[in-house]
Order: sequence, then structure tokens, then C-alpha cells
Amino acid sequence: MSERNIELTVTPPNLSNQSEIKKVEPDLEEGDKGMDIDFDSLLAELECLSNEERETDLEMNNKIIEIFNKFADNASNEESDLENKSIFVANKVGELVTSMMERIKIETGDLGAFKVLPKASLLLVKEKDIIDRMPFFKKDSPVTRGDKINLSEEFSFDPVNLLSGLASEGYDGHTHVMHHKYIHTLQNKDNKEESTHAIQDLLRGYVKVLGMSIFSKWRGITTEDKKAVMDEHMAGALDKIIKSETQAYIGSMRYAERLSASELFDHISENYLLKIKKGNITDRYLETSIGVNRLYALGLEDDEIANILNETEWDIENKNWTVVENKINELMEEQDLEEEDVDNMVLANNLKRKIYLLKIQKIAQEEINNVHAEIVG
Repeated sequence: MSERNIELTVTPPNLSNQSEIKKVEPDLEEGDKGMDIDFDSLLAELECLSNEERETDLEMNNKIIEIFNKFADNASNEESDLENKSIFVANKVGELVTSMMERIKIETGDLGAFKVLPKASLLLVKEKDIIDRMPFFKKDSPVTRGDKINLSEEFSFDPVNLLSGLASEGYDGHTHVMHHKYIHTLQNKDNKEESTHAIQDLLRGYVKVLGMSIFSKWRGITTEDKKAVMDEHMAGALDKIIKSETQAYIGSMRYAERLSASELFDHISENYLLKIKKGNITDRYLETSIGVNRLYALGLEDDEIANILNETEWDIENKNWTVVENKINELMEEQDLEEEDVDNMVLANNLKRKIYLLKIQKIAQEEINNVHAEIVG
């Protein structure tokens, strides 16, 4: 947006003292058990929050910029050199964000994607050669390789966008991306050299088939042979992409705007070189999506689900991921649940996600308005 003309970069909010914040029982991650889900109450709360008056994005953005300008004016009065002025402004922003985080924790019981930032920040590196070798990714997006998250120079936490995102959408896009990438590091923790997206394997298949195509006249290579080579190189890579991307998107979208199952399938197919095999991976994707949603609803965390997906292989005969299916059945038996119960828990979690985002929007707008009234008037 054109209003965001302040050039200021700050590090993610320090949430290392989360234990000091008053805790209440989380209402987002822990699914309702059995058939005791009160959908009427959830829908009523969602409708109530949806109908509450909120300021427009433009109004909030103007207030955020006025706050930052006031911080900058105060810094000029308090500090003489540029570095100290920047520190002054960053500290003031930190106070505002910390106040929001404390309220989010108290009033929703869950810091959402923000709770992974301290862990993700320990995995950050800047390896330009890795970024340059990944031409398929936007230069302003982090690249996961093994258990590290490579940051490009263009990726930074903009406090204006952070506050604006919380006030307008209920989540910050950069934090959402970091959660997505953090899930990938959990998937890769046992293989430090492996690329999350397995695109190298796909490219090797393409290159080999291309070479066979060029020299097929002289070497007599048939179309069937080419297809066999392609399938051999792509089989493992396709399964890895489907499992890793589906979990990373579903896991991080628990605290953000969510794509439908069909939208996510189209997105993964279009963006991860799967278009040529799209008709052959539908079953794999659908089973992954259903399984991951159920595992989250049953109370498993990002790392636990990543481990399960790493261990499982596609059962061609039964058309399912064996380890995933077994784990779901085990948890259902432990919690005395039927399949219908679990699917209702998935539906309930989606309603809670919408409620959660609306609560964060409300908190963010109230905190911004409080600071604006105090220092701008």
C-alpha cells in the first residue's frame, strides 16, 4: 500500500518470556472430543465477532503511520545519532507488539504462528549461493534446505506490515511464511542436505529424458523407456512434495487465511512442477490432506506429524498412507472416537480458526487505537 513509506526494519518480537504471560486453556489446537462439540455456540460466536464494527484497512494504516511518525519525532527529541534513534523507535514498536502478544495469549490461549518464531530464528542463515541456485523461488521468500532457513536480503520483518496485517487480517504474512518454512525444517531434520521441495530429483528426471529424446534417433530409445526413466526419478520426489507441502500449508494455515482442499491442490500442482502428473497424484494428495487435518484435530503437533509423514509410504493397493492411517486409528481408539467424531473435530477447528483471526484483529485494532490516542491524540 502506498501509505507504507517508512523505511524501518526490526527483528521479530522477542517471545522468550512466554512463560511469564498468564496462560489459559488453548481453544484452537486441542480438538473437541467425541460428539460434545457445540457447533451452535461456535457459529454464534463467529457471527457475533463478524458483525462487530471495525475500522477500515485504510483507517488503520493511516493510524499506524501516524504512530510511527510520532515515534520518529520523539526519537529526534530524545536521541542525537541515527543508530540510537532507530533503537528508540524499535523499542517503542516492541512495546506495542509485546502488548498485543500478551493480550492474544491471555484472551485466546494461543500465540499461534508467533510461538514458533523463537525456534525458527535459531535456524536462520544467509547463504546467498543456496538462494541463487533456487531459481523457482521468489527472491523475497526464505528457502529451506535441510534444517536451516535461508533468508534473502529482500526478506525482513517490516513492523508496519506486521501491525497492518494483524489489524486487517488477524495474522502477519511474514510470520505465516516463517511457520511454513519451520515445518519444512522439522520434515528435514534427519537429512541435513536434502532440499525440502525435491525439485532437484524432478529436474534430473527432466534432463535425462530430454537427453534421451535428443539422441533417441540414434540410440533407439522408445517412448516407454523415456516414461520409465521419468517415473523412476519422479516417484520419490512427487511423494515427498505432496506430503511436505500439504502439511506445511495446512499446519501454517491453522493461524491464517485458509485455502480450500481443491485450491491447495491446484496451488501445489501449479507451483511445484506437478502439473504433468496431476491426474496421477489426486489420491495421494486427498489422503494426505485428510490425514494431516485429522492428526492436527487429534492433538498432534507439527513435529509429530512431520515424523509420521517421513515414515509413511504410499500403499498402492489400499490407496492410503499406511503409517498415517495406523496412527489415526490408534488415536481414535485411545480417545474413544469414531471417524465421524474426528471429522467433526476438523470442522470445529476450522470455525475456531476463523474466530481466532477475528479476535486478533479486534485486539490489534484496540491496541493500535490506544497508542494512537495516547501519543497522537
